Amino acid sequence: MKSDCSCRLLTSLYLIIVLLYNFLNGEYICEHPEVEKYNKVIYENTSYRDSLHYNYLQRIRLNQPHPVVDGGFTKTNLSDLEKVEQKFPFKYYDSLIKHFNIHSNGLISVFKDRYFGLIANYLSDTPPFEFEVLDTKDLFAIKMSFKITVNSKSFTSKTTYLIYPNGRISFYYENIPTKFDETKWKSKMAAIFQCEKRHIEHEILVPVEWIKSGTLVDFEAVGNICPKNETKKACEKAKPSDIACIWCERINICIDSNDKETHNMKVNDCRIPTLITKVVKVEKQKKSDLCLYILIPLGVSFIILCIGCIIGIWLYKKCKRPL
Repeated sequence: MKSDCSCRLLTSLYLIIVLLYNFLNGEYICEHPEVEKYNKVIYENTSYRDSLHYNYLQRIRLNQPHPVVDGGFTKTNLSDLEKVEQKFPFKYYDSLIKHFNIHSNGLISVFKDRYFGLIANYLSDTPPFEFEVLDTKDLFAIKMSFKITVNSKSFTSKTTYLIYPNGRISFYYENIPTKFDETKWKSKMAAIFQCEKRHIEHEILVPVEWIKSGTLVDFEAVGNICPKNETKKACEKAKPSDIACIWCERINICIDSNDKETHNMKVNDCRIPTLITKVVKVEKQKKSDLCLYILIPLGVSFIILCIGCIIGIWLYKKCKRPL
């Protein structure tokens, strides 16, 4: 079971790094418009889904607690959200964002010098009736409440947008009915690229079948800062601000990491042969210790017990023998 899990992780993470290496050039989507529809599912089971898209890794997990555990949300009027300037530098599709616009239907518009894209997580015909905001130097989050009616039963459903300084964007869903009109739910992020001959709109959708109470969707941004075609020495010497450069021996490239979870995942992928060797050594050591400290003493004790029983029986018979 453990070896199967290691193999799945090895295959999945290897694909992630190789494909990211090919896609990280900012002009790639203009030169290769076919990646506009690229959607590679890396791993999927009944509670977890990992997929690779242009510039982002999408990770979906079911039955998760709310990412904001200590509260801090404040009810806000929509008029105060028409133009939001976050308190930290934020990159969207590797471009620095100046501000967001929050719309009455729950849509978020993303702006550089001009409109660049959108973040959507709402019902097309059911505008939110309440907005709550958490705006700090480490997180910008908006929680929206909707009234959903299914079979004459009313639900107060909530969706939360979470935007982090490292470029990660997350969606979280609360009190979602088990059945709803799937065609009306809009859950995606998108950007418009100004190419030489035409505009390309790239979008990453959340599969509607994964929209449930307790679902957490992460869009992990993948940067292009570390030197890609350099040596291990150059990679290890590179120290961009707030970025860790990792030399991946498996495919001989330097990869970026600006998020703890992504960092550990990439490190484990690049070093998995070493990890497997260590696990094997540990297991062998455990087996050796088991033999030395448990099985051998038990075996010796059993032999001594048997010898004692034989001697006891012999003495008993000897004592009962008539003189």
